Amino acid sequence: MSEPDSAYPLVEPSEIEVSAIESQLEEIWRSSAEAEGGNAVMRAAAFTLIYAVRGSAQDGVHRDLLVELTLRHPARAILLCLDEHSTASPIRSWVSVYCHRSSPSSSPVCNDIITLEATGLDCSAVVSTLLSLFISGLPTVLIWDNSMPSDHPILLELGPQLERVIVSAIPPCAPASKLSTLFRLTDALGEKPVVTDLCECFVQPWQAGVARLFDNAVSDVPLIREVRIGYGGNKIPVELLLLAAWLSVILKWKASRITLHGQSPNIVFDQDRTITFSGNPSDPNADQFVEFHFAGNDKVMRCEEPMGENRVVELIHLQLQIWGRDPVRYESLRRARLWLKELLFS
Repeated sequence: MSEPDSAYPLVEPSEIEVSAIESQLEEIWRSSAEAEGGNAVMRAAAFTLIYAVRGSAQDGVHRDLLVELTLRHPARAILLCLDEHSTASPIRSWVSVYCHRSSPSSSPVCNDIITLEATGLDCSAVVSTLLSLFISGLPTVLIWDNSMPSDHPILLELGPQLERVIVSAIPPCAPASKLSTLFRLTDALGEKPVVTDLCECFVQPWQAGVARLFDNAVSDVPLIREVRIGYGGNKIPVELLLLAAWLSVILKWKASRITLHGQSPNIVFDQDRTITFSGNPSDPNADQFVEFHFAGNDKVMRCEEPMGENRVVELIHLQLQIWGRDPVRYESLRRARLWLKELLFS
């Protein structure tokens, strides 16, 4: 018996024809009760989850990550491996079932794990195969790994038909100009999917820190007149531009113009309120910070750079909690997009 909350294979991956995937899975489930000694086995799936990567299906790292995600997000999981240098058949497939228990005495909760290895450039065949494996009536999420270009034809053909697309096109601490990659992809995929980038997760610790500051100074928040954002180097990091846009939304400030104070861009809002970006060109590794300055006094509230590293699986976990169109997020992105048109980033 497995340890609680650790995944184990009910059936080891076996290679089969693509056309036999569904029938093979049904056979696995029919025999699962016997495999578990007569205990009930729950087949769990709240959505279809696709993880697209570049590489061979023989590399188990990506499958392990996908299995770990299903511990918290029950889904039919599909690993799509694009290995364009392989000489094998156009699409190979493997099926397996992974289970876990929330406690030693509980019944196992299990998920379909399907692996596809696409070895040609027939994108339509790959998309058609994926569509045939979706669970009818349930939403579908695509995780597009950073090993894959964001303008890949499979992404552009499949994405508009999905409810969620998660990409990793913008590396942490990239200059804010890289946001244009996300905006281009959002435009290309149309209105249906909610499209997010993992870089947005790096804004969340800042948001939590700011929320704690505001909770301790509720009466002072309306008196904020300047938000000063500090960072190393002379290019605004993408997560700090997103943070600035989010702050302007929750503070209900209305931007009027962008000015330059020396080398520092300022976003000027109504009632002479400003967000000032304060880079440190002489020290690219200088700590990041956010300061709040108030009208009529010298009080300063400061939020230091959040510390700690996040595993990729934790970042994806955060993204998988986003389904609807959060109006604050969308207004923040709209503002960041407008500001990019006026700010000069290389």
